[in-house]
Amino acid sequence: MMNGLLVIFMAALIFSGAMLANNYIRESADRKRVASDLNLFQNPSMVTNPGEDPYKDVEFPAGILEQLKPFYARNPELVGFITIDGIKDFGYPIVQTDNNDKYYRKNLDLKYSKEGTAFVDYKVDLNAPNQNILIHGHNNKNGLMFGPLEKYNALMYGLDLYKKAPVIKFYGINDVREFKIVGFVVANVKWEDGPTFDFAVTDLSDPAVFNNFKTEVEARTVVNTGYSLEYGDTVMTLHSCCYYFKNVRFLVIARALRPGEDPNVDTNLAKIEFDAVMPDTYVDIYDIGTRAGAYFGNPS
Repeated sequence: MMNGLLVIFMAALIFSGAMLANNYIRESADRKRVASDLNLFQNPSMVTNPGEDPYKDVEFPAGILEQLKPFYARNPELVGFITIDGIKDFGYPIVQTDNNDKYYRKNLDLKYSKEGTAFVDYKVDLNAPNQNILIHGHNNKNGLMFGPLEKYNALMYGLDLYKKAPVIKFYGINDVREFKIVGFVVANVKWEDGPTFDFAVTDLSDPAVFNNFKTEVEARTVVNTGYSLEYGDTVMTLHSCCYYFKNVRFLVIARALRPGEDPNVDTNLAKIEFDAVMPDTYVDIYDIGTRAGAYFGNPS
């Protein structure tokens, strides 16, 4: 009897060790790939050999940015590359397809990756005005992908990250756009944790829909950055998981520079909103913020 239990215990121990080793190897490979992609983006000429065209069999979209060619050559579902100056090693290729499942656990080369690939929600029309460019990315608590964004939660970490990194840059196929951050939101997805925020709405062309979105952002943001949304803005929402409780998300919401607007950001305008509307469960756990149920009212 004891020998049998010992065999089972040893087998379980070996299996657990093998799983840990496998996860370590996969994460190490993902870290190397992320670093390599960022280096390639910053130095696109490194793929070129004198006298040889590495893209001779690739049909690129007209006017594609040089930095994007190495990534588009690997995957024509590429729609851009995102960076945030001030966050160390933050730079990722962005794809879009006709669903939100394909890249959940696949890298740009369509191989399995726990980190997946950041992707634009399939409902977004990148060629239309009044869009909320919703970009999904993992947070696996290892510092990769969108994991660092959670440090924007000023209720827990202060304003340090925002003051270092107040602008998102989106390198589209043909242009580069800068987005000034207007809010950071902790969003529950189940009503049992408080009234929800439909952050996944992508078409903001209806003024009523836009105004509702703006109202939610202004009430829920944990930082008043001093910059706001106006109807007609192109909005960007970076969406990832966080772990304050089950089924909760962290959102970074920004809007594109307006014509003629000064691209510089005065981060001294920023103020922490200690009374920000938060999920009820968040307030129950951390005793900070205003309960969404009290602010918006619970469903009947």
